[in-house]
Amino acid sequence: MEISKVVVFRAGNEEYGIPIEHVISIEKIENINVIPNMPSYVKGIVKVRGDLIPVIDMNHIFYQKDTIIDGNSKLIVVQSEEIESALIVKDAKQILDVQEEE
Repeated sequence: MEISKVVVFRAGNEEYGIPIEHVISIEKIENINVIPNMPSYVKGIVKVRGDLIPVIDMNHIFYQKDTIIDGNSKLIVVQSEEIESALIVKDAKQILDVQEEE
């Protein structure tokens, strides 16, 4: 039985998880630079540790509504095989252990 660790975040009224091995950091939302002519879910770019990273609104991806940014909103910086990106989420709650069958 294999156990995975996931970072739990909220988008809309639901909770989702991202495998911890893809998460670089969780950051406060600051200084998003808007880039014209991007898809509506791309909110701009942000500088994290000297790198410019695209910012993607997860609420917009899942529900076609922009995230209302407040004190709980966070950026989860993730790494895929091709690119780093920062995901706007309502809240990044915790790290959970998830059993393979769950």
